[in-house]
Amino acid sequence: MRKNGVENSEHLDLISKDNSYVNLIIVQTTEFSSEQFSNFSFKINAYMEFVRNGQLLKMYPDLKAHKVRISIDMHVPVNDWALELFENTKQALSQHNVEFVWSELV
Repeated sequence: MRKNGVENSEHLDLISKDNSYVNLIIVQTTEFSSEQFSNFSFKINAYMEFVRNGQLLKMYPDLKAHKVRISIDMHVPVNDWALELFENTKQALSQHNVEFVWSELV
């Protein structure tokens, strides 16, 4: 079985869309700690590369008018360290016209 979340930067966990956004979703089911910082960075960079290199629109050309949102769905509590990382990521991605959001689903 393939792992989801930051442990697997080679895999896009989930893609969805609504009226305005295409949502590239990271599904995180294990505890998130500072030791996973590089994994998180690799995963975010992989998602951004999927957008920047045109692969997203090649696979889904009907999404051309949609804005891009990357989200992480946390199935574990978000700790203070992760919250700070998510805020910094949100700010960094906004400079590339990409929205970043997170949800705590516990």
